[in-house]
Amino acid sequence: RLLRDAQPELMDALIQASKDGDTGRLQSLCGKQTWPMNPEADVEFEDDDLQE
Repeated sequence: RLLRDAQPELMDALIQASKDGDTGRLQSLCGKQTWPMNPEADVEFEDDDLQE
């Protein structure tokens, strides 16, 4: 659910770099910025997400 707001182009690039094993590209795409998590935010996890 958290990834729904992610930029599609960035997600595609991250997935491709991960498949290619290009750690340098992954690091450059991720950058050194951190994404703050709001501890008060309502984050729901569904059991279906964890099942294969």
